[in-house]
Amino acid sequence: MDWLLDAARNILLGWVPLWVWIIVAGLVAGWAWRVFGPQGLVGAVVAILSLGAYRQGWRDRGEGRGPIVPVPPDLPTIASPADAVAEAERQTGQRHTYVKRP
Repeated sequence: MDWLLDAARNILLGWVPLWVWIIVAGLVAGWAWRVFGPQGLVGAVVAILSLGAYRQGWRDRGEGRGPIVPVPPDLPTIASPADAVAEAERQTGQRHTYVKRP
């Protein structure tokens, strides 16, 4: 059953163009306004924006993009606990020890 849901998600998020989503979003927003009033419109807009953000994240997955907030270049890259201890000793000028937790 999971393969059917995955196929439906792939079709809806991957093959349906943006202009179709915009038309559907307008229709949903109009329906929500007519049936539920202003509160329905706010709820529909929140749902539409959430779905749009999910769609964009789904389409961008696996592209190897960096994080939204860039990592400053002066931060050290620490690969192991020993490197962390060495970096702490370098920064503080004091001897540090690393004790492995049980």
